[in-house]
Amino acid sequence: VDALLSADAARRAAISTADSLRAEQKTASRSVGKASPAERSALLQRAKDLAGQVKAAEADQAAAEMAFTAAHMAISNVIIDG
Repeated sequence: VDALLSADAARRAAISTADSLRAEQKTASRSVGKASPAERSALLQRAKDLAGQVKAAEADQAAAEMAFTAAHMAISNVIIDG
């Protein structure tokens, strides 16, 4: 049960991290269109960096999901007679 709780906490943290990075990437992408030509190259680079971070966070999230599922499947169902 402790492994399941730990895996759940890691999964929730990974989801939160990935979601916040996606939101930041979305905001950065929107600002590129509104930026002046001088600012645009720096904003594009920031958007590319965020894209890489989002991909890494999504991979971490998938790994955390798999660990959570494995920990959950390791706990058997208790059948109560009656």
